[in-house]
Amino acid sequence: MKQKPLFILIILLVLVSLACGKFSLGKPTSTPEPTATKDILPSATSEPTKLPTQPAPTDTPEVVEEPTQPPQQSQEGVKVDQVFFIQQETTLVYAFYVTNFEADSAYEDSEYDIVVYGENDEILQTSYGYLSLLRANEKLGVVNTLYMDEGQVAKRVDIGFKPGEAVADNTSSPFEVDKVTFYADEYFPTITCTLQNTSNKDITDVIVSALAFDENGNFIGGGYTYQYFLLSGSTTGSTISFYGAGTPARVEVYPTLSGFSELRDVPTGTPEMIIDKMGTALESNRVGLVFFVKNTLADKAIEGSYYQVTIFDGEGLVLGTTAGYVHTVLPGSLDPVYVDVFLPNNSVPDNYIVQVLSGEVIDPPYPTIPFTIKDIVYLPDDWSPSATGTLVNSLAEPVEGLSVVAVAYNEAGEIIGGGYSHVDVLPANGTLAIETWLTISGDAATVEMYPLIASFTKVGGE
Repeated sequence: MKQKPLFILIILLVLVSLACGKFSLGKPTSTPEPTATKDILPSATSEPTKLPTQPAPTDTPEVVEEPTQPPQQSQEGVKVDQVFFIQQETTLVYAFYVTNFEADSAYEDSEYDIVVYGENDEILQTSYGYLSLLRANEKLGVVNTLYMDEGQVAKRVDIGFKPGEAVADNTSSPFEVDKVTFYADEYFPTITCTLQNTSNKDITDVIVSALAFDENGNFIGGGYTYQYFLLSGSTTGSTISFYGAGTPARVEVYPTLSGFSELRDVPTGTPEMIIDKMGTALESNRVGLVFFVKNTLADKAIEGSYYQVTIFDGEGLVLGTTAGYVHTVLPGSLDPVYVDVFLPNNSVPDNYIVQVLSGEVIDPPYPTIPFTIKDIVYLPDDWSPSATGTLVNSLAEPVEGLSVVAVAYNEAGEIIGGGYSHVDVLPANGTLAIETWLTISGDAATVEMYPLIASFTKVGGE
């Protein structure tokens, strides 16, 4: 759909990329000193331009209190000191605190068991979970969900915690939480916050738990999410779906390593993958965002990269986030990514960041993309603009599951939106008529369409 125009600001970091944008665009959070320029270059930024695009919201988000550190206690070992739960129909949300009172020992790969009891102390459900790391002198809040059978009503939840291997360690958590915010919604309430990685490592697969309490300190729900990655020294947004009832007066957020986490050295030297040009279109409570990733390697492909997008308001509160996977970027290729980010009702987005964690360097499956799109036509429409074209396969094998990303530009060559679609089957040495619906700001002067290899793409009998 046609939407209001948004302007662009880009900042690129070495090897792992972070780009900032504004509605107009916001302040960069890069470590290198930026250089004022309009060129799209590593470590470059242009001046932000303010653009009021929507009226002020009528619904004010709840900026909730952040957790305070518990006082040190003269205890030893590991202790679960509180267990909370709330049931909504067949979904049981449970949470608990676990504290490691040891000053010089952390516990790795701990396990816990959950037992849910009914009215007459009968066991209704059992489950289990894992805690990858509990640091020395650390108190963590853990949140999880469990599904009950129809008619089952939980009356008590017990947690049995089994500390894992004790290792000598007195380091503190590298994660800092700020700007915790609750957004009420009839169907999809959320908790958002910013997360900063203060370590000198890029960290992947961080689990983020949130516990919510009312004014009387009663547990009213929570949730958890997995953060794809946190770049060293950088801040990003996190969105947690809230399961519970009521509006929290206090929310506590606990990021910690998961069993899938990796601590990666920050790459140095020539960037393998960078973020190139970006642009957005804004529709009510949705932002359509296009950004390009470029593989700077001349003879190698990059597979399995990840991206994260965070939308902020003018106060720096996180309105929405999304994350995803860039499957294969061929040598020297400049590939677009299109995403939709959904925002709370009546919110006013102000700026955004895009972050990319470069994936594995591999031998390319093809020197260049063996698919093209010709005869591209832009079809303007007040409600559902689209672009059509003819997809061409140069391979002697059929192909399933290609992605197509369309990018729309205005007369000045600025990105004003885009869209994406998927292709079922492209015949061997054949063609296929395709259409991609667009979210754009105004009418497009030109539209480009890109065929891309996705994670579910299959060539021939592969």
